[in-house]
Amino acid sequence: MSTLIVENISDGTSTIGITSTSKGSAKAWGSIAANGSLNAGYNVGSTATTGSGFSVTYTTPMSSSDYAIVGTPNNGSNSSFNYAVEIVAQSTTGFECWVRRSDGNAAPNDGMMFAVFEN
Repeated sequence: MSTLIVENISDGTSTIGITSTSKGSAKAWGSIAANGSLNAGYNVGSTATTGSGFSVTYTTPMSSSDYAIVGTPNNGSNSSFNYAVEIVAQSTTGFECWVRRSDGNAAPNDGMMFAVFEN
């Protein structure tokens, strides 16, 4: 196995430090279908429905449970409501979230997308 050690990355025109790249990159991301299956993703070992939302397990765990998750619901099937993703639990190995309508009711019927960021 080889190891590549670099301080900067350049495309021939612009150069940036590797710290900016690694700290700004998602450590996991995914698109989850309404049935809980993973449409596409990175560092996602499994996904499942939880009744009110979804659970995600990472392939490679985070270094701590102190990280940021950004989630967005897919377009709701009922345009009378706004939709939101609420993170209800997170650990080094994954997270659980609920998809809710603006009236407070669960609405996981249309799936969701997420990205995870950690230093």
